[in-house]
This record gives sequence, structure tokens and C-alpha cells, in this order.
Amino acid sequence: MGNIKHFGNLFYLLFITVFPPTCVSQEGLTGLEAMVTPRMRVIIDNDLGGDPDGLFQLAHHLLSPSVEIRGIIASHLYAQGFGAPGTSEYAREKAMEILKILNLDKTIPVYLDKNESLKDMNTAMNSDAVQAIIKEALRTDTDLPLYVVCGGGLTNIASAYLLEPKISEKLILIWIGGPEYDDLALPPPGYTPLEY
Repeated sequence: MGNIKHFGNLFYLLFITVFPPTCVSQEGLTGLEAMVTPRMRVIIDNDLGGDPDGLFQLAHHLLSPSVEIRGIIASHLYAQGFGAPGTSEYAREKAMEILKILNLDKTIPVYLDKNESLKDMNTAMNSDAVQAIIKEALRTDTDLPLYVVCGGGLTNIASAYLLEPKISEKLILIWIGGPEYDDLALPPPGYTPLEY
């Protein structure tokens, strides 16, 4: 837990120093950033309460003027993942800290998931996060393509698809995760083929 907190503190310090909060609020945009219009909509689904890579990914997306962030899904980890509680609620706290630093805490919704894995391949787990994916995918008032970027689990996007299969034609899923691939790199010590 200490390492995560240390990384988090360094991360916040870096961003406050390099990107003062006023420079990323819509009112504070000047010059080139103010002229860039979003080219895509993005829903971020990441286990933000574990290792710091998800927080860096979140900050990167939030600082990019070429994307319109339509929501953040604070996914759960397995219990006690990386020394953190692993809950969706804890991941939401971390997301809100980043949003607050960037003065975006009142403009972008953060959704919780169910803190569980799917029971089987055919039973969806409904939640506000799942409904947010469906609602955004089925919008007809915009031509901007929708990307759902998942860093870790696929529970929410799988549930959204099970509840409303039409979304498969309305979004592009980008996922980082999965097991190690022996033909690309040697698995690390203690490797397990499990991936959620």
C-alpha cells in the first residue's frame, strides 16, 4: 500500500507542477488546445484502485483535447489487489482525486461496477456502469465514434453486450490485458494463466 500511495503522491506532484489545474479546465484552455475539437468519444473502464498505470492512463485521456470523455468506470480488482482494497468504490475515490486535481470533478461522471465477476458467459451483471455504456453507444445525436477503453477486466462491456447486443455495431473496444504470450515474451516468475 505504501508504494501505491508513494506513486500516487509523485503522480499528483508531477501533474500539479507540469499541468496546473487551471490549464486543463475548459475555461482555461488557450491557444492550440482551444482550437482542437474532439475526434472521438471515450468511455474509460479501468481498475483505478490498484497499480498506478490506470491512473496515468486516466490522466492522459483527461488531458487530451482530441477526445470527449463520456464517463469513467471505476472497476474492481480481486480483493486486496496490489495491497489496495480492490473495490469499485476505492477505484472511484482515486478517479475523483485525479478529476479534482484537473478541475474536472463536476463535469465527468464516474460509475461503479458490481464488485463481482460474471457468473457465466450468458448472464449479465447490470449496473450504472453497464447502463452508461449502452446509453452512450445507442446515441443518435452525434457522429463521433465511441471507443470503450478497458484496462483490466471486461465484465462491464460483456454485460452491456449481453443486455443490448446492438452496441457491438456502435462502438470500438480497446483492451489491454490477457495472459502472457510465450511466443512474444517469457512469462514472469510466478506466472499464472488466469486473467479476469
